[in-house]
Amino acid sequence: MWCPPRRIGLALLACALSAQADDRRFGVAQADWSRYVEARAVIELDAVRGVLERFEERPGARVVVRHPGGSFGVRWADELRRWLVAFGVPSRYVVLEPGSGAPDVLYLAVSAGE
Repeated sequence: MWCPPRRIGLALLACALSAQADDRRFGVAQADWSRYVEARAVIELDAVRGVLERFEERPGARVVVRHPGGSFGVRWADELRRWLVAFGVPSRYVVLEPGSGAPDVLYLAVSAGE
């Protein structure tokens, strides 16, 4: 059986790990986020449902919310954090990080616990 050279093997491993990470990343566009948000509307967002499902599957995991910079991004991420807590995610497991890379998108991911 032929094995790829080490460099190619490492590249394939990196791609596989990257695919796993992308599988856990969810986006919430500003257009989908109403100024007058209700619980039903938030829970119907695919990103929120996906993160809640993955969080339940992985005890001790953290929910990382990457937000756009500036005060708007911080307020938006904090509002989403409050909703996640209302849906049962303990606040200590929700981490807000700047740097979503887009001015109108929040990215959520479930990462390994502490």
